[in-house]
Parts: sequence; C-alpha cells; structure tokens
Amino acid sequence: MTRRLKRYWREILLVALMAAPWLALLVLGFLWLMQNDRVLVWALGAVACGLLAWPIRRAIRTRAGARLAAELDARAAPDPAWREIERKAWEDVEALAASTPPLEPDREAATELARRTVETVAKRFHPDDPDAAARVTLPELLLLTERVSRDLRRFVLSHLPGARTLRIDHALKVKRLVDRWGAPAQRAFEIGFAAWRVGRVAANPTTGVAQELARWLDAEGRAALAGNLRSAATRELVRETGRAAIDLYAGRLRLTAQEIETAEAAERVDAAPPAPMPVRVVLLGQVNAGKSSTANAMAGAVLAETGPTPTPGGAREWEIRAEGRPAVLLVDTAGLDGTDAARDAAIAEAARADAIVWVASATQPARAADADALQALRRAQSADLARRPPPLILALTGVDRLRPAAEWAPPYDPAGSRPKEGSLRAATDAVAAALDIPRDAIVPVAVPSGAPPWNHEALWAAIAARLDEAKLRRIEGLRARGGTLREMASQLGASAKLLGRLAFKR
Repeated sequence: MTRRLKRYWREILLVALMAAPWLALLVLGFLWLMQNDRVLVWALGAVACGLLAWPIRRAIRTRAGARLAAELDARAAPDPAWREIERKAWEDVEALAASTPPLEPDREAATELARRTVETVAKRFHPDDPDAAARVTLPELLLLTERVSRDLRRFVLSHLPGARTLRIDHALKVKRLVDRWGAPAQRAFEIGFAAWRVGRVAANPTTGVAQELARWLDAEGRAALAGNLRSAATRELVRETGRAAIDLYAGRLRLTAQEIETAEAAERVDAAPPAPMPVRVVLLGQVNAGKSSTANAMAGAVLAETGPTPTPGGAREWEIRAEGRPAVLLVDTAGLDGTDAARDAAIAEAARADAIVWVASATQPARAADADALQALRRAQSADLARRPPPLILALTGVDRLRPAAEWAPPYDPAGSRPKEGSLRAATDAVAAALDIPRDAIVPVAVPSGAPPWNHEALWAAIAARLDEAKLRRIEGLRARGGTLREMASQLGASAKLLGRLAFKR
C-alpha cells in the first residue's frame, strides 16, 4: 500500500485539490445552517421533497420494471420453429426462472444455476436416463459454452454501465482490498455510523427523525432498483442457458462434415465455396395423382414416366440444381394404392425426407388413402423426438380439369370471380378440410395437354420458403446417424499428426 501511495501521490493530490472546495462547501453550508438555526427547516424541506418525490419515484420504478419485464417476456417467447418437446423444455426453463430468487454477485451460484438449467432441459429430452445431461459430445459442450457466453455478453453490454472500460484486474484489486480490509472496515463504519445517528437524534430529535425518514426513502428506492437488476440478470442467465441447452439436446449445436468443409473453404482465399448440400424433397400421394408429372414440371424436363398406369418400380430420385432455385434431391415414389404395404413404404420414405410434397388430384373424390397415410405419418413423427417433422406442402394437381372443364385461360386470381377461380377455391378448401392441411400450404398446379405447365414456380417458392426448416431436419438426421466415416477419418488423421509433432518435440 505504501509503495502504491508513493507511486500515485500526484494523482491522489490532484483529486484531493479538486474535491476540497466542494467538500468545504458542504461543511460550511451545514455550519451556516447550525449558526442560523435553520437545520430543522432544511431537514423538514428534505423530508417534504422526499415525500413529494416518493410517488413519482414509485411510478418511474413501476414503469421501468414494466418495460424491463416486457422486454424480457418478449425474449421469453419460444421459437416458432421448435418442436413440441422443445416447447415443453422451454416451459420447464421458464418455471425454473420464475422460481429462482435473485442471485447475489457470486460466480459459484451462477455456475450452479446454469448447471441446474442444463439438467432441467436434459431431463425433458431424456427422462429415463440418470445421466441425461452427459449425453453430449465435447464439441457440442464447447459450442454450448460459446453460445451462452456470446448471449450473456450482449446482455452485459446493454445493462451494465462501464462494462467496456472495467477490466478484470480492477475487480481483482477491489476483491483483494475487500478480502483484507472489508470486514473490519464494514464493522467500523457500521459502529461509527450508528453512533453518529444515535447522537444526532439525541441532540435534536426532530431533525434526527426527519433525516432518518429521508434516508429510509432513499434506501428503499436503491434497494428496489438493485433487486430489479439482480432479478433480471438471474432470469436472463436461466433463459439464455436454457435456449442454448435446448438447441444442444435437439441436435442443432453439432458441426456436420458439410459445415466443417464450408468453414475450411472460407479460410482458403483461392478456394471456391462448396456447393450447398441438396435437401431431400419426397413426392408422396395416391397412385395416378400426378407425382411423376409434377416431378417433370418441377425439373423442366422428362424425368419420370407418366401415364394412366402406375409407374413400375420403387422410389427414384434426381438431383436438381437450377439458378434461382434451391438445390433439391427430388424423390418420386410409387404411390398409395390403399394397401398397408404401400402406406408403410410411403412412411419409410417420409422418414428420410427433409421436406414433403404431397400430391393430390383436384378431381379425385376419394381421399381415404391420403387421409389414412397422413394420420399414420403424423403418429410416426410425433413418436420421433430426435427430429422435427419435415415441412409439408400439398400440390393440388389437375386443376385445369375443374369445372368449367373447357375453360383454361391462365393466369387465375385466387380471389377472382371467374367460374374456374371459384372452382379452384372450392377444391382447395375441400382438400384442406379433408386432409387437415393449412390452406396456405396448398399450391394448385396443372400440366394441361398441349399447354405449358402452370404454377409450378409457386410450388418452388413454397419449398424455398420452408428451406431453413428442411435444412434443420437434415442436420438432425445427420446427428441421429452420428458422424460420417469421412469426418472420423479426418479426426483420426489430425490426432495422428498432433501425436507425431509432440513426439518430435521430445
């Protein structure tokens, strides 16, 4: 301490000289009040100002608390893209945030709360596993730490004054001073301050009581503000940790081999970025619903056989890459014929799909096969907790044959008053009700004889609008299958190189 005083005596002297006139003004002002018997008047004025300011301060604090609560509540909303199990996990996180009292500035308490949050989420995803929180890989754990640190950094920069200028060594110096002198200094201050307050009341009870009341009003406001900040920080810690943990156990924090290749290519200036991995789009629906015609129209070329008889063979796939369209692996299936075997085959293909285009004919009155297969598909998807359901779009084919059948003069307005437009709306509403599919997920298309395909660009647009969701499902599928052989070989090679360098250094 003596060495530091010798080193910084000029700075200390400068601060003392700058503060001396203002400190003297406080002392001289109090002496003037005492000499003129105005201390009581001043104390009563302070109390009056405090009482007048109290409702204003309370209203400001209430409004500030409401704004902070609204901001945090907006952040508390679950992600619309989450699956049901992820929403349930978020409800558990919110319950934990609501039941946790405000934390004191204690690193161990914050670490323990973050651990409890992760375990709460893990138990929701793996309720029967006593070590549910440990079902993660090391890269995923590191990504979880990185994610929580990034989000909490944003909160600290937004809500902690001086966060950009306060250094860690400042806090360490303060901690060392507090550890050495904090307890004795606190006790000495409390004893001295209590004695001064008692003496003040004894010397002049009216003035002393008035000043005590003013002090209580100030302390009440400071305590409420500090409590609000600690409560907000506690909820934010639980929520940010919970969001990251949900992404972790849902499988969105694993770097796939494709993502690693993209990151490595980005580091090479002269390397062209790798082509995006196509999403797997599976065409499902009844036999003769128009799946092959839809595949041909989407590709702009004859890919599949079309005709009045079912397409022979099983599912076939084609990779389609066209400028302005998402890269897809288009899969044409044999179709539903009312048998259990065909339904099970369709569900198996749907399990491998990143997105589904369900093809239904606008002129087909029998929807039982479609409805039965869709119900079985939804049951299978509800039982699969590891992956989100693939986005589903319904392509309503053959709309050119709707009444009046002789009329075909596109473009057609969905809200128009022409007879064909009314038939389009009626057919769309009927299919939406029969198959329990949202109306905005239905795209009418047609491949009229002797005329170009109609409205398949809208079908491409519907796929593009759901591309992010389809990519998330593809990543979840990669996670469920585990790391690829190529990725494992790359890791073994990197480990061998590292061991070789270590051996060489020896």
